[in-house]
Amino acid sequence: MTRIMQIGLLLLLTAAVCFGQVELRNWNTSVDMPRYPDEGPLPERAPGSKGKLVFWVDHKSVKDDKIVLYLINGTDEKIVFKAQDGDLYAKLEVRTDPKTWQRAQTHRYSWCGNSYFGVTLKPGHFVRFHGWFPSKGKPTQVRYRIYTKAHHDVVSNDIEGFIPKNGLEGARYDMMSVDFCDYDHLVEIVSGKGDAPLKARYAKQPEDLDWHLTCLRHKAATRMLEMEPEKATVVIIRLMQEQALPVKAHDRIFYDLIRKGRPASAVRKEFLRTLGNPEHPVIRETNFVAGNTMYFKSDEVLDMLLEIAKIADHPKRNGALDRIGDCLNAANLSEFKRSIAAIQDDAPVRKELEQILKDTFPHPTIKFRITGSGPGDRLHQKAELVNVSEKPVEFSYSSIREIVSVEIVPNKPRKKDEMRPPPPALRPREGVEFFVPVEGKRTQVRLNPGERLTFDLPLDEFFAIPPGRYHMRYHCFIPGVMKAKAAFSGRQYENQV
Repeated sequence: MTRIMQIGLLLLLTAAVCFGQVELRNWNTSVDMPRYPDEGPLPERAPGSKGKLVFWVDHKSVKDDKIVLYLINGTDEKIVFKAQDGDLYAKLEVRTDPKTWQRAQTHRYSWCGNSYFGVTLKPGHFVRFHGWFPSKGKPTQVRYRIYTKAHHDVVSNDIEGFIPKNGLEGARYDMMSVDFCDYDHLVEIVSGKGDAPLKARYAKQPEDLDWHLTCLRHKAATRMLEMEPEKATVVIIRLMQEQALPVKAHDRIFYDLIRKGRPASAVRKEFLRTLGNPEHPVIRETNFVAGNTMYFKSDEVLDMLLEIAKIADHPKRNGALDRIGDCLNAANLSEFKRSIAAIQDDAPVRKELEQILKDTFPHPTIKFRITGSGPGDRLHQKAELVNVSEKPVEFSYSSIREIVSVEIVPNKPRKKDEMRPPPPALRPREGVEFFVPVEGKRTQVRLNPGERLTFDLPLDEFFAIPPGRYHMRYHCFIPGVMKAKAAFSGRQYENQV
């Protein structure tokens, strides 16, 4: 049975209700998934559930290391549970001391998006499924908990059971632990203290070990940067410099370090400066200069790329030259020009950087861009003009239509492999023209270097826009100031009026 057929079958079975039970009988896609037991009424020994959600373990249903679990919805609202290949993330917990419960069942997330779906439990209904119940180990009390953030407080009743061998250590250092642990434990995972359980688990699958180690360390590093960006930045940089991370994890972790690390960190700034050294381990072992830096547009990254570009035989030099333009903006333009002027010994390098500047700002007087929607209204776009030159710029206009034009094209979906011309753009309202002088009082504008003019573009005044999805293109042209039209394209817009 194909995966699509299996998912369809699940949806049909979920919709079928028999005497208050959601029928999910014998639906299975993998050996790791808990198989749903045979259907039947809710046992009379089940606890009352009026007005609440009950998670119940039937202690008399143990068979072949499995036990039957019930989620009973006694509320008046439907409840949606996340699931992965039929697993509702109900994991075994064991009591390790009178006040402590710990997860003792590991979890492996699926790489395929088709594995994930929701199970809807209607009011007055229940779902019955199997949980793992080890038959050997140290005797103790056990229970089950739903390990999703939305339902982490859903815990079953306690029963007598066993602590499985290696279960606590395996669950302490698996992918699921990253979502439910504190900062100190994340540091342990990123530092490699959790590698041993994974290596034991994948002893017979060594080809999968490196991938899982990479994912585990990367996920833990991301969580660290979200929880404690300043502290995490220092720890991650130290591990990268000590080459204590899996090689394939460097790219992903470096990306998160730039995106989520504390920008004000002196350690982070110094680290980025050191990457100009072609022998630096991070430079040798990653592809971030040629690949991921297209997403990094900070001044720190620009400084790093400049240092790399100055070294003629640097292994990542071509990648750095390709990415410098991505980091340039009106705010750092003057500093970039000073950096170029300071290069005395290598004329070819200076010429290359000057060409990048010319290509990035082909008309380096005014930079035009769309900055977002107007206050509470998608029909009013906000735009700005920035003086990126080193001299003041003066111009005037009566209507913003004199210097900015808008083109709105319906974004109609096409069928696979369908070849047809794009639909025509919307026609402006009667009397609306672009780049044409308009009579009336003129607004005088003077922009000093670095200053910007912000304004609204009232799209509903320019066009009658019917409901639908649209792709918009903008052009800006100021006679005597800009040598050609500066374009801005790619903004998607959906009119739900």
